[in-house]
Formats: sequence, C-alpha cells, structure tokens
Amino acid sequence: LQSIWLRGDLGPITVWSTPRGFQDKHESQSEWTLHYQQTHEPSPRDLQEMRFTEPLRMMPGATYGIYAHSAAEGDDQIVYDNQRSKNGRRPRDAQDLHIDILPGMAHLSETPF
Repeated sequence: LQSIWLRGDLGPITVWSTPRGFQDKHESQSEWTLHYQQTHEPSPRDLQEMRFTEPLRMMPGATYGIYAHSAAEGDDQIVYDNQRSKNGRRPRDAQDLHIDILPGMAHLSETPF
C-alpha cells in the first residue's frame, strides 16, 4: 500500500497502520506505525493523495488496521462514508481479487488515539 486518498477540511494529517486489525488497539499509539505526516489545505469535494514515505507491505491473507487522523479542530476534517451491516452480514467498502476493504470507526478528536 503506497497511499490513501482523503477529502474534507483535512489540515495536519497522519496515517498509521497496525497488523491484525484495529480492535482493542484504537487507543494504544504504541501498537501503530506512522506512515504519513503532512498538512493539507481543505478539499471538501476532491480526494487528496496521502503518499507514504515507505510502502506498507501487506502479506497475503493478513489483516491490517489503517488509521487516518487529522489534528484540526471540528468534525469535518475527514469525510467518512458510514456503513451499516445488512441482515447481520459485515459490510465491505470495496473488494477485488487481491484485497477486501472493511469499514472501521470514526475518531472525532484533534488528538490521535
């Protein structure tokens, strides 16, 4: 994974990853690796690329948590697409032959973790 794309008011953005998903780790910064840190101008409509300094190497069959955070104040920093389970099945944001992207959770604070 070389980058992610975000839109919103943005501001100071960091992007982090953790192996084996984010469950029970979303408040523990020591379990995450920083991949990106830069300040962006607002872009409420157009996606902006957050290109990592080093690619995140993902192993086949493994699960990774990806955390995009803005240190700007307010609740419009990053635009999220809300997902709800249907018929008790876990929703997917995207899927192809190589990757499944599952929904996560929003964290509305200017302080990460």
